[in-house]
Amino acid sequence: MEASVENHDGGATLRFPAPVTFNHLELVEDLRSGQRITRHVVSNDGADLLDAMTVGNRRIHQLPANTASELHVKVSGDGGRLVAARVYGGALEAGVPAIPEGYEAPTDAPE
Repeated sequence: MEASVENHDGGATLRFPAPVTFNHLELVEDLRSGQRITRHVVSNDGADLLDAMTVGNRRIHQLPANTASELHVKVSGDGGRLVAARVYGGALEAGVPAIPEGYEAPTDAPE
C-alpha cells in the first residue's frame, strides 16, 4: 500500500488511508539534487522500528509485522527528502533473517 509523504524539517510523515499490517517498508529518496540522506530512523507510535543509513533510489527494509496508519521518518543529510513510500504485507509470519555475529561482507572487486 502506498503512503502519502509529507516532508518537513528533519524528516517526513508517512500516512496510509487506513491502518495496514506490513513486514516490508520501501522508501524512495528525491534524487534531483543527488543522494542526500545519510541516515534515517523510522518509528511507529513513538517506538523506533529501524535505524539505517542511506536510502537512494530505493531502500527496502524487512521488519517484524507491524500495524500502522502513520509512520514517522527522521532523516539526516543536508536536503534529504523522501518522494515515495510503500509497505508490503506478504508472508507476515516469516521472520527477519539474522546476520551472523561478526559477519563482514566481502569487499574484493570481482574478477
